[in-house]
Amino acid sequence: MGIISLVIAILGLNLLIFAHELGHFLAAKLAGIKVYEFMFGLPGPKIFSFNLGETSYGATTILFGGYVRFAGMDPHEELSEADRARAFNTKPMWQRISIILAGPLMNLILPIMLIAIVLMVGIPTPTTTIAKIFPNSPAFGVGLRSEDKIISIEDKKTSEWSEIIEIIQKHSRKRVKVEVIRDGRKMTFYPTLTTKDSRGFLGIETKLEKKRETPLSAVHRGTIATGMATVKVWQAIYDLFTKGGFLQQARGPVGIIHETTLIAKENLLFFLQVLALISIHLAVINLFPIPPLDGGRLVILGVEVVRGRPIDPHKLVVIQGILFSLLMALIIYLTMADIQRLLIYLGGL
Repeated sequence: MGIISLVIAILGLNLLIFAHELGHFLAAKLAGIKVYEFMFGLPGPKIFSFNLGETSYGATTILFGGYVRFAGMDPHEELSEADRARAFNTKPMWQRISIILAGPLMNLILPIMLIAIVLMVGIPTPTTTIAKIFPNSPAFGVGLRSEDKIISIEDKKTSEWSEIIEIIQKHSRKRVKVEVIRDGRKMTFYPTLTTKDSRGFLGIETKLEKKRETPLSAVHRGTIATGMATVKVWQAIYDLFTKGGFLQQARGPVGIIHETTLIAKENLLFFLQVLALISIHLAVINLFPIPPLDGGRLVILGVEVVRGRPIDPHKLVVIQGILFSLLMALIIYLTMADIQRLLIYLGGL
């Protein structure tokens, strides 16, 4: 897979998890909650740490993702009166909900930024200018050339490559009128299309040009793309659960790292787009009503609102323990399936 590509993939996935925890951290700070730790990496022995105010920052030996620990998250924690006033579980309900939602929200903000970066750098976009003429094709036969800019087909103006494809594919074995601009002059050709894959075929290849967006336009388009992708992710997950095939299509940590490594090896800009999509998936999955996911925490808060009092800490620990065990069992199952797929892939190389 390539060590460099693997490192890039792991760093990219780290970014998604770290951004999620950063959302919780910033929201907790804004709410005035006492934050003990904000670390890069999963809980474990620390490589380094330093104190800034009342919060300890640093990195752990398990360099994957990150975590934030603040007062009031552990129901068994003993707090002083001063700390109790700044604890998570003593804050108004709307603040607790906003802190929990800040993690998934950050995973929706990050894709906007990633997509905006891709759009500002520029991605190869098909134009209406011909880059290549295939030998013995209808285009070759009538004298079309590379660098000809197609402006209309059958008197229909074409400003996008997709419009050209749509018209050509609908006119299989028909004579069509093609107008182009060549060296500043308008020229007209009348090729008779052939058929390829049961569709009309002219025999041209489009020229690709990098189209760069301004920062404002890139963020705007990134926001729209993220919103549309989020809706599609919800629909896809709903279909998986209602129509079956969830366990066959879902991926665990090994599968995600493997597939993102392959993408990072091929195309860095496409890799950023895939990271954006994974981040959206992470936001959606974290809203599932399963402790210890953020959605599960929201359910617990909802139950407390309905009951008018907190859930008994001992019962809460048991419930969270059972559901966490089920979640871990699912992750282990998906990981084993990932390893099996990886061995098959490596065996085919």
